[in-house]
Amino acid sequence: MTNPADEKVSYLELELEKKRIAREQASLRPLSGAIEKLIKRLVPTHSRDAVDGLQSVRKLWAEVVGKGIAKHTLPVRWKEGKLTVNVDSTPLATELKTFAERTIIENLRKEGLEEIHSIHFQNGPSDLNQ
Repeated sequence: MTNPADEKVSYLELELEKKRIAREQASLRPLSGAIEKLIKRLVPTHSRDAVDGLQSVRKLWAEVVGKGIAKHTLPVRWKEGKLTVNVDSTPLATELKTFAERTIIENLRKEGLEEIHSIHFQNGPSDLNQ
């Protein structure tokens, strides 16, 4: 015959078990956050639709680079953190790459597009109608 006292769990044991479970659950949370950050860093456009991402860049482009440069440039692709921009003039493309790339990236990041880490300026039409 079993003693009824043996089957009872003490209050202290229940509290210790609750604390153990809470610690276990808390230790799992940072891992999921770290994985999300790693995915965003390695594959920045994975979590967002590529078309929507490019549209958001195009909406901000004139504000970021100015209306004068925006007339001669057009963002055409955004993949894995690299933004490709058509420029209708080779000298302008060289000048933007040499002198303005870092500033443009910083300004895009200030506008909420942290995923962009480099810009490739290429010769091409700067108008969607061409």
